[in-house]
This record gives sequence, structure tokens and C-alpha cells, in this order.
Amino acid sequence: MDSSAKPEIHDPPPESDAATLLDLSSCQLRDLSSVDLPPTLVEVDLTANRLTALDPRLSQLSNLKKLSLRQNLLNDDAVLPLSSWHSISALQELVLRDNQMKMIPDVTIFKMLLVFDVSFNEITSLNGLSKVSNTLKELYVSKNEVTKIEEIEHFHELQILELGSNRLRVMENLQNLSSLLELWLGRNRIRVIDLCGLKCIKKLSLQSNRLTSMTGLEECVALEELYLSHNGIAKMEGLSTLVNLRVLDVASNKLTEVNDIANLTRLEDLWLNDNQIASLDSLAEGVTGFRESLTTIYLERNPCQNGGFDGGCRDIVDAMSLLSNIYTVGNPSQGQIRSGPAAAVSEVNENDYNQSLDDLEPEQTFLSSQPVGTQDTSTGGSGKQTSTTKSGCSKKCKVDGPDSALMEFLANLHHDTNSRLEVISARIGYEFDLGEARKVVFDKLGTVDGLTLAQKYRLCNILGDKPQRMEVFMGMPADTHLGYLFMLIEDNDNVA
Repeated sequence: MDSSAKPEIHDPPPESDAATLLDLSSCQLRDLSSVDLPPTLVEVDLTANRLTALDPRLSQLSNLKKLSLRQNLLNDDAVLPLSSWHSISALQELVLRDNQMKMIPDVTIFKMLLVFDVSFNEITSLNGLSKVSNTLKELYVSKNEVTKIEEIEHFHELQILELGSNRLRVMENLQNLSSLLELWLGRNRIRVIDLCGLKCIKKLSLQSNRLTSMTGLEECVALEELYLSHNGIAKMEGLSTLVNLRVLDVASNKLTEVNDIANLTRLEDLWLNDNQIASLDSLAEGVTGFRESLTTIYLERNPCQNGGFDGGCRDIVDAMSLLSNIYTVGNPSQGQIRSGPAAAVSEVNENDYNQSLDDLEPEQTFLSSQPVGTQDTSTGGSGKQTSTTKSGCSKKCKVDGPDSALMEFLANLHHDTNSRLEVISARIGYEFDLGEARKVVFDKLGTVDGLTLAQKYRLCNILGDKPQRMEVFMGMPADTHLGYLFMLIEDNDNVA
């Protein structure tokens, strides 16, 4: 027998680890009847099973600090016993993410709770949060149906608040969150920025909302990362006081020029792609204020590319000392600049903000004037998604002309473009369960007449490769599905 085929033998874990940690994630268990639960357990991870009820033995684990019930089949009645489990009242982390709950469960008993996650459920109201311990440091309620920010006033120690992908219209009741460092409100229906006087926030995401102005940020001087992409913002303003800003994302808006950035002396990443910027003159002038820090600028799909980026990009590069990436998209046959090993091209840019079509109401919206072409977030929706690299001119390609040296310099700057974009995407804070999403998409493809089974298999992979495509498909009216899917197949054949 080939020795390479023998199963690999691992040393058993130390007794202390085996007695304190139980990891049964992705075991597809329907119950825990076959599982031993030692009384010394400190952490129990039951992620990705098929539990419909809580094993009462969990209530006797008096040393338990962390309990993850993420991605199961638990409804409101199933989690009700938690409210009377006095023996585990010292629990510090409770994860009920991705279940079937319709309301905030009663967790009053957990007086030392630090992390509480009920994201990806069907919760319509934050009623019940007032009973959650004021020791809480991280609260996650993203991807629900919440319409109002409420019952959070007592969370004086809260550092992270995630309410993305809900139905919020107003930023309110935030004034007491004096320790808040991160606020994630992407994919809602917010029209006006109102931080309720908070000055401590370091990371703020308002991507994919209904903003038309950036005003309201002036006093939040601690901001380090600001994400405002996919809105209807027409002017860059209110930024001059944000001197600690490192990442500024204003992609996919209605900007016509770059303003108010001269004081951002610590800026590292500037995302301006998918706007209506006709000239880079104002950008070249503004970047001199942060020439020692800026490393990346995204400029794809702006009108200024029609005349070529050569002069403007040269001015920007000349002004920088650390710049490692200028992401642009042009026509190589005209000698326009492409960045990295090849240009990083987003796959979908249909909307200025990524509301699903069934969420749109007969109100003012900001539909993109740009054509459907090659999201938010959301999750991860949201920020720079991992992009495919389409090569029109390889990094070894020589371009004749006075700018060939500059183009070669730019073409060799950043060899791990996709890795960088993955890191940036992770910053946005939206999680995407690709396996589950592919299943949902395949089921939806079954409702589209005119597709062969082989085409459905192909489309499942095509849509799954890019979360943006998947989101667009799921939100489109049924009568447009077939044409969009044939377009994806044709585009995929052309790339191949």
C-alpha cells in the first residue's frame, strides 16, 4: 500500500484544550444527543449545523464564556430557554447569527455579555435591546428588517455597532455611545448624516444609502476610515477637519471634481472610481497635502479617461513619494495608462447605491447614467470587491512614445492586486456565505424558462464568482432575467 495514502496521524490535543473547547462546526447535527458535554467547557462552537432546539445540558456548563449557534434553524421559541439558564449567566459572547428569529431574544440574565450577534435573521425591531447588559462592547444586527435605531442608549461601553442591510432611514439615538469606534450602516435608506454629536468614531460606513451630501462629519475628527460609495453625493465637502483619515471611499457617486482633501495629510487610500470627474487637475493640486502617505488611488470609469490619463497621472505620480497604485481603465490602443499587472475592473456598476429592486419606493432615486458594464458589503455590497484581472496589455508589453517609461513603471507597481482588494473588501465588514448563496441562485435559475441544465450549471459558477452579479440578478424583475443571463454567458465566452 502506498504510504502516501495512509491517513495522517495527529497528536491528541492537550487535555486542558480538549476539556475547555468543543468545536462541532459544520457537522450537520440535528441534535447533540450523541455528543459529550464536559462540565469544564469554556467555549462551544455549533456553527453550521441543523439544530432546531437547544440541548438543556448546555445550561449546566457553568464555566461557559463563548457560545456560537450561528447558521442553524433556531426560531424565537427555540432560543427562549436562554432567559432562564442561570448557571451560564457569566457568558461573554453569544452568537445567534443566521437563524430564523424574528425578535431580539431575552438575554437579560447575561450580566457580563461583551459580544452579541443576531445578524442574518428576520428581526424587524430592536425592542428588547434595553434588557441587554450595559457591558456590551460589540453588537451585530446586520441583514435584518430593522426600521429604527432604538434601545441602545445604555451601551456606554459599546465599541462596534453593525446595523448594515436593514431598512433604516434616520441616524438617531447614538449620542450616548461615547466609546463607539466603528459604526456600520451600509445598505439602508439613510438620506442625511447625523452622528448625534459623536466625535470618537474611527470607522464609518454609509455605503449604498440615499445620501446626497457629505455634510455632518465635520466634528468626527477621530475618523480613520470613511466609506460613502454608492450614494448620490455631488460634492466633496466637510472633510477638512478629518485630519486622521486614512481611507476615503466616495466611489459610485455623482462627483464632478475632487475638493476639500488638502488637509488629509494621513490619507493612504482614495477611491474615486465610477463618478463624473472630467479632469484630474483638482486632484493633482489636492494630493500635495498627503504626498508622504498616499499609496492608492482608484480612478476607473470617470469621464476624464476619455481624453487619456497620461498627463494627470504623471502629475499625481510626480507629487507622490509612496504611491504604489493608480487604478484606471483606458484603451491600450490609444496609449492610455493601465495599472498593476493589468487593470482592476469591477464586474458590475448598475446603481449609484445597491438597493435591491424590490426595496425601491416611488421616491427620488439616483440611477446611474453609466451603461451596464463590466457591490455592497454588504456584505459585505460594499467597497472594493475582489476583481478579476483582465489583461489588455501584459506587464511586459512595450508602448512606444514619450510616456512608455511611466507606463512600464505603473505596470510593475503592484503584483498582488487581487490580494490587496480582498483585504480592502474585508474592511467593509460584510460577510457573504457563498455556498448558501449559490444554492439560492441555482434554485432561482430553475424558475427561468429557456435555459438548459448545462447553462444553469455554468451560470451558477458565473454568478457565484462575483457577489455583485449575484445581487443584481436576485434583485431584477423576472421578465429581465433571461436576457441578463444570456448576456453573462456571452461575456464569459468572450473573456475565455
